[in-house]
Amino acid sequence: MGAQHIGIAGNEKANRVANDGTGKQKVEIDVGLELKETYNMADKYCAKKWQEKWSNSKTSHYKSIGPKVKTGNTSLYKNRRYEITINRLKFGYCRLNAYLYRINRHPTGL
Repeated sequence: MGAQHIGIAGNEKANRVANDGTGKQKVEIDVGLELKETYNMADKYCAKKWQEKWSNSKTSHYKSIGPKVKTGNTSLYKNRRYEITINRLKFGYCRLNAYLYRINRHPTGL
């Protein structure tokens, strides 16, 4: 089988490395993480940071209802427009006078 690769530099090197590796007890090359593993690690890191920020937040009224952040698909509604409106109300970023006052668009916030 090895004779098929005679004269092809890359294949001969691959054969040599493979033959050298057959006598070893363990793999000595770090192949790194697979893409999915990397994404999972990044997701966990971001969720941890988000949770820390959420836990230390003093301004959110929603925190008393939902003390833990939720990652992944947390959609409760089929209608995207409705979900956006509900979330804006939950987090206080809607066109109510209190929010408009915070962004200097309403005189009193009442």
